[in-house]
Amino acid sequence: MATLAPIPVVLPQDKVPTKTNVRDIIGSFLPEWRSVDPDSLTISYHASFVNAHCPVERPRPATDVSAEPLKVFIKFHNNTGGDPEVFKYLVPSKQEEAIISYKYGQSGLGAKVYGFFQTQDGTLGRIDEFLDARNMEPEDVENTIIRADVAKALATLNTLDTSLENKTMKPSCEAMMNGLKKYHNMDKLKALGKEGGISVDNLVDYDFVTRLRKVLNQLEAMEGKTGWCMHDVQFMNVMVKNHPKEEESRVALIDFEFVMPNYRALDIGGHFMQKMFKWFDEESKIANCRKYTGEEKRHFCQEYAIQWNLLTGDSDTGDQVFLESEYGYLLALAFDIHMMLWFMSEENDKDPLNLLGLNKLFEEFVDHQTPFCEISRSNDDLGNITETLLLVFTACYQEPLPSYLLVDFTHELFLLPIIFATKKCNMEAYGNSDEPAPSYRWAAEDHELISQSADVRADGRIDVNLDSVISRNIAKSIAQVIDLQQEDLHNPPPSYEDQQKVPPFAFDLQLNIVIQIVGSRGDVQPFVALGNELQKHGHRVRIATHDVFADFVTQSGLEFFPIGGNPVELMAYMVKNPGLLPQMETLRSGEIQKKRAMVRTMLDGCWRSCIENDPISNEPFVADAIIANPPSFAHIHCAQALSIPLHLMFTMPWSSTREFPHPLANLKPSRMDPSIANLVSFGVAEWLTWQGLGDVINKWRATLDLEPIAMVQGPSLAESLKIPFTYCWSPALVPKPMDWPAHIDVCGFFFRDQPIYKPSEELMTFLESGLPPVYIGFGSIVVEEPQSLTNAVLRAVARAGVRAIVSRGWSNLGGGSPNSKDVFYLDDCPHEWLFQRVAAVVHHGGAGTTACGLFNGRPTVVVPFFGDQPFWGDMIARAGAGPRPIPQASLNARNLADAIRFCLTAEANEAAQKISMKMQTESGLNAAVESFYRHLPAQRMRCQIMPKQAAVWTYTKSKRQIKLSKPAVQTLIDHSKIEVKHLRCHDINPLIIENRRWDPLTGILSATATTGSNMLKSTTGMNTTLRDLQPLSSTSSISTSGQQSGKRGGKSASTAISMAGAFLGGFGKFTGTYFKGVVVDIPHAAAEGFRQVPRLYGEEPKDYGTIDGWKSGAVFGGRNFVDGMTDGFKGLVTEPYQGAKEEGALGAVKGFAKGTIGFATKIPSAGLGLVAYPFQGIAKSIESTVRSKTRKAVINARLKDGYSLTQRQNMTPEEQNYVLRTFETLLRGTST
Repeated sequence: MATLAPIPVVLPQDKVPTKTNVRDIIGSFLPEWRSVDPDSLTISYHASFVNAHCPVERPRPATDVSAEPLKVFIKFHNNTGGDPEVFKYLVPSKQEEAIISYKYGQSGLGAKVYGFFQTQDGTLGRIDEFLDARNMEPEDVENTIIRADVAKALATLNTLDTSLENKTMKPSCEAMMNGLKKYHNMDKLKALGKEGGISVDNLVDYDFVTRLRKVLNQLEAMEGKTGWCMHDVQFMNVMVKNHPKEEESRVALIDFEFVMPNYRALDIGGHFMQKMFKWFDEESKIANCRKYTGEEKRHFCQEYAIQWNLLTGDSDTGDQVFLESEYGYLLALAFDIHMMLWFMSEENDKDPLNLLGLNKLFEEFVDHQTPFCEISRSNDDLGNITETLLLVFTACYQEPLPSYLLVDFTHELFLLPIIFATKKCNMEAYGNSDEPAPSYRWAAEDHELISQSADVRADGRIDVNLDSVISRNIAKSIAQVIDLQQEDLHNPPPSYEDQQKVPPFAFDLQLNIVIQIVGSRGDVQPFVALGNELQKHGHRVRIATHDVFADFVTQSGLEFFPIGGNPVELMAYMVKNPGLLPQMETLRSGEIQKKRAMVRTMLDGCWRSCIENDPISNEPFVADAIIANPPSFAHIHCAQALSIPLHLMFTMPWSSTREFPHPLANLKPSRMDPSIANLVSFGVAEWLTWQGLGDVINKWRATLDLEPIAMVQGPSLAESLKIPFTYCWSPALVPKPMDWPAHIDVCGFFFRDQPIYKPSEELMTFLESGLPPVYIGFGSIVVEEPQSLTNAVLRAVARAGVRAIVSRGWSNLGGGSPNSKDVFYLDDCPHEWLFQRVAAVVHHGGAGTTACGLFNGRPTVVVPFFGDQPFWGDMIARAGAGPRPIPQASLNARNLADAIRFCLTAEANEAAQKISMKMQTESGLNAAVESFYRHLPAQRMRCQIMPKQAAVWTYTKSKRQIKLSKPAVQTLIDHSKIEVKHLRCHDINPLIIENRRWDPLTGILSATATTGSNMLKSTTGMNTTLRDLQPLSSTSSISTSGQQSGKRGGKSASTAISMAGAFLGGFGKFTGTYFKGVVVDIPHAAAEGFRQVPRLYGEEPKDYGTIDGWKSGAVFGGRNFVDGMTDGFKGLVTEPYQGAKEEGALGAVKGFAKGTIGFATKIPSAGLGLVAYPFQGIAKSIESTVRSKTRKAVINARLKDGYSLTQRQNMTPEEQNYVLRTFETLLRGTST
């Protein structure tokens, strides 16, 4: 059993903890916090926490450890299905804490439900707001009658604060009565009450509450009952017998007319709860539950889930209405039952403080808890550790708990797990079963490959089964990739605060930069701002995106290149299929093939954007660097073909991290470590993407003379190649994860300069005619039923009682509806201008719109459709600047109106303003430009003659090599100083994509399978060629009757020759594939597999460079032979000696094993590699000679671009002479 060591920290009684206290507490379970400066912490307490737990209003009573509190504690557990034996296992200090907690902090379920009601609409916490008749509609009254009454009854039950009634209850009742009388037909209400047996007069009568309180006190005095005795009578149908006050209590209870018509509903819930208690209390207490089989446990949990859903499901029946009013009570009981389930599960046996498991088990109730405080360090939001911190507060203090830590729900919810975690005892005390209980598993058994790793939900998101075979394999491969990146963690980039103090990065090269973007206008807009910023630095910037954005880009002063693809269709497809996997309806309709064809079109367009002329001015252009967002897909391959730098930028997490899962993944509960599970979610997402597009990408790569990418390499290309990545969100919202290496940055949102905008008179009149309106718009989202969405928006605006500006967007909300006094339909308006003039914003959660709203300090409602939109909605809600996101499938007038009301509260506005203040101190564009510069190989890019120009050519002659720019080469050509045949493209940033081998067995099997597959494809191609020739021969033989007799023989001969040629061509491919596989690929895989084996025990293989031709292959093979033979024999002696020196005899044994393995792998690698590596180099040289189309196209494009650039620059004679003189100097003095 895991134990939790007490923390030697004692807080001052009834005082807020100091920053040092907080640092020390967190440091006990997060070691990296032990060195944190306490002054860097910020502790913000929620208003509800302060009101409920302020020491001044709620003084802590004296500690009482007498027998009476002990009885109260045990009695409470008897009546709620708990196990009183638990108390016996507590150490004395924990007994005292538990008694104080239950007696003074919770006072039974009444205070717990009271706390729950404080967070719910229609109950005490917001009764004045909810019952404000101006915000009510007639159809709400029926629910209000019942819910308010129960709220009053439960809220006054056993509360500590005796002044509660005078402060809250009486004014609330009076306000409710006045509101109902003023705004509603009392006759109708009375008739409704009479029909249901409800007295409307009693409903809002303060004396009613007083009488109820009196009866409850009477019932509480009865033997064996608590203040919840009234509900025991209702739910369990148990009447107290043989008690002097029985009849008086019974009469008083029946007098409450609102109870009787709903007796059946109460009995339904009571029957189920009674069954649950009996199951736990009488048959399987915690001490005995381990004897039940896993199947029995699963059966009970399934039954429990069915019954619980029945009680809390979406039903409009009268029974359900009343059950909803009792939801607080059911919730409290469910907590107890869920805790029992936790003890039954294997997770508690393994780790009682497994917070991920707890959260998963209680996830449907987490929304009803209010964290008591948020803790942040500098700009790092650590609100997600609040519950963990509370655990440590509760479990580890030597002194009694301070009053401000007695938080409703959270404390009681986690009390029992803490008790078991802090008690040093053997599990045998809880059960003496000879055999361990069967594993209790929440995930289903494994089935097919896809289904066992990921399931598609109705909303398109993926449920990742972490226990599946594919997930475990991905976990292993991800761990290997992450291990390769660990050296980067030792050289992290400077902090964002430090960057603001450093002068701008000194980068004076002038580049041709292409920015490739696939997505909506919201995806394009940040990159337009980035392009404008790069222009200011002297670069030529081309935006390559969909045709529909041509005007938007060119009007911003940037060059535009169309890549194809229809973003309207793409957005409509994404709304319908918001996850990684499409819905079955989409598969049947043939949309997948259309979208795959669209992807292929965009891939071609992205490549052309790198080397083709400007479509408007016809100016030549060849990219020197690529910036792209990941969905453009072509980026890595274009960069590889051109050997130029690539920098990815995106608005949602796309890099593996241990700190949070992929934004599109839902993780199923698993034994897997949570941090590894998060990594796996990214791997599964990438794997699914490559499954759908890998073949399209590989066929397109063939047109660029690039080799196909292996299935195991494709999903992790960006991470394995360490492509620089910049995330354009504010670190104040989402800090950079600690495990992201140095080539990944988080720089802040991208904002363009505020455009000049002149609003229409109608818009200005609307803005000035009342309170600031609420903006509602979904941008480039295309929905199937825009009228339905419009209706929901209009009803929500009316319910919330606000004015609104509705952006029509691509869905054309409102259609042709005219404006009204409360609703203004807007076609197009810059958000930068508009958001300064609204009270709140409602949108789809696009990164650009989110950034603009928060920058202007506007509370935000996010209605996500797909992609990163739920991610941003969650971030906004976590920061308090808006409610939880409302998925578009769940959107209705009621929840949207509630969300708008939340945004208009002072708390939401304050949170949004705080975020705005932080964002205004950031400069996301400058930080992104500096990040882009920091990751460029500046020295390799610099021309040796014109240092401010990028080197794109290498001039080679007489063993001299000079890096030259396009203007320098053009000047030298114009003066006949060089010939084009001596020029070759300069590889600024070569990307080597190799099929990495891990061991000889898998390497040989993989190479053999690939060879066989390629041979089969060549055979298929041969047969296809024959079929294609047959109709040609028959057609060509059709002629006039006179011609047929004269030419039949010639035609037949021609056809036979063609068919023979096609067969020989196919046979040649078949033979060539076989020869290459047997002579090159399989031996190379074996040699490389043997060479990589020492990596498995920590020895890094030597790096001999990259094989790109016969020379490098021969060098690689020779060096590998010499070192392999030498190290293989030497390791037999040096490894045991080194091991004995470090660890003694055991180390010697380990060293002998390493030396033996090294000898058995390095010697074969040396022998095989002496042939395999040179042959690999020869194959590369042949392929380079045969596959020259792309290289020639790039050379021609660069020559044209150089000529055009020279003409535009109009170099002076002095500048030209300088180029010539410097070239002569370099030619004489520069050598390889």
